[in-house]
Amino acid sequence: MPGSAPPGVRGVRGAPTRGRREENGCSCRKGEVDAARTSPLGVARGVVGMSQQYSPRSFLRQVPNELLARYFHGRGLLLDVDFGRLGETEVEPIYLAWEALPEDERARVESDFQETHALACESGVKVILECGRASGEDLEPLLSGLEGFHHKAFWAFLERPEVFEAASRFCHVDSLYARYWRKRRGVPRVEPRVDAASLGEFEAAVSAYYRQKEGRGHSCRAEVYDRGDRKYFFVYPEDYATTVIEYRAGQFARRALRPAFELIFVYSREEGSLDVYAEGPKGTVQDLQRIFARTVLGVELGPELKAEKVYELNGFKDRNFQFVYEPADGIEGIRVKKLRLSVLGGQKRITLEADPDKNPHAVYDLMDEALRTDNIPLSIVNVTQVTLRFYFAPGGKRGRNTLTFDITYPNSCPLKYEGRHLVARRVLVASGIDRG
Repeated sequence: MPGSAPPGVRGVRGAPTRGRREENGCSCRKGEVDAARTSPLGVARGVVGMSQQYSPRSFLRQVPNELLARYFHGRGLLLDVDFGRLGETEVEPIYLAWEALPEDERARVESDFQETHALACESGVKVILECGRASGEDLEPLLSGLEGFHHKAFWAFLERPEVFEAASRFCHVDSLYARYWRKRRGVPRVEPRVDAASLGEFEAAVSAYYRQKEGRGHSCRAEVYDRGDRKYFFVYPEDYATTVIEYRAGQFARRALRPAFELIFVYSREEGSLDVYAEGPKGTVQDLQRIFARTVLGVELGPELKAEKVYELNGFKDRNFQFVYEPADGIEGIRVKKLRLSVLGGQKRITLEADPDKNPHAVYDLMDEALRTDNIPLSIVNVTQVTLRFYFAPGGKRGRNTLTFDITYPNSCPLKYEGRHLVARRVLVASGIDRG
């Protein structure tokens, strides 16, 4: 029910239902911005794909025995295992005891372990810290003394389940394929209605829409999470029935399922924007925007204006373009990796790409040569797409310290609203690139 959990952490209406995450990059986000493709959600929790492949033995080795004992004994499981007498990597007795559990209990344990594994990476722990701050608690002093990402993630699973739940949600959002996100600007800046009655109206409207349009969506559930100044609405309409082939109690069988598919609405009152994640044509997304506006915001949306120019890219014709950022941003440098040029008065398009790691002006050397060869003056050239690579200071942490992403004229950019992505967004605004 609304108000039953700390603000900014737990969904207004119960626990989430999740599906697969992609098997590329970090288990909750790829290293680059071209986010991982994810499949529509089913009804079962913990069905997760991993970059560093999940395996029970590996997981058990990376979580301290003391936490494993609390987890299993707290659920009345593996009571005959003396965790205190086992070495920290002596996992075979634990694994064999887990294997001997009844099928349903073994599956529930594995689901919990896979959810924890999905957050056991640098970006996953960062989101746990972010959700802790949103709930009013700085978890940094507690997590900094724990060794390894699995230790930190499993501690949060046990000690701060509502924070863990929110972090799982947001890591899932951060991994979604950018192609299915659509932003609408100029949305009225009003306080969204998240009481039970308003959410019930929203659920009923989404359900009715999909029943009428596609013959699915007979049931629907909506949940709300806060993240900074944005409210995230996770909506799960019922999908078409499907059949899975599985083993139940060791028997090979088929079972009918009615899974859910996923819609996500991200509303920023401060920005006056609404982002919608939905697999489907543009018209469907526009209909969903109107449903959200009527039921959650209590307003009518007028016709969507033709996309206005948001990103000004012609500054990148100058190899000495100056980026604006602060020392606190932790940026060591920013370089152009790719340029796509269009030529006025014709159909010609030129795409140039080079590795900027060794030569920061490599792509500009290519541009000068291409324009000189075709006798094209720079004055009749427009930049329609640029790929930027941000280089961040290591900060004593292992892993990738670059962020690479495309900006496409007039208004396409896949940056998200967390971590280094948010830093990059600020740089684009300060540097006069983002003029929205």
